[in-house]
Amino acid sequence: MRKTLIVAGILILSTNIQAEVIKDTAKCDGTTVQMNDCLSEKIKAADKKLNDEYNKIMDTLKDKKQLNLLRQSQKAWLTHMTKEIEFTSLYFSGGTFGSIRAGNLKLDFLEKRARDLAELTKL
Repeated sequence: MRKTLIVAGILILSTNIQAEVIKDTAKCDGTTVQMNDCLSEKIKAADKKLNDEYNKIMDTLKDKKQLNLLRQSQKAWLTHMTKEIEFTSLYFSGGTFGSIRAGNLKLDFLEKRARDLAELTKL
């Protein structure tokens, strides 16, 4: 009985996580391939926005120490993002859900970093 309740709880949690990911990709509905294609387009746009924001800051910085620290920060951020996505992909491996979750995670990372960098240029 206890094992049944644990399994039921895991299934409910898994369904809630999947529903959250699907909600994030509301305009990316359809087959898994279609969702992944849609996410790829969103990721490409977010990556461009991030690069634009990064380059905008790099163009304004004159101090070599600040330039160096921003480069180091960006490199560390990229490493962190990559490892988080690798972990998520591995954690959800064995099904189609993993690629969608990993794509959403990458999109979230890119959008947040772009917002953070944009905020620096507003100060």
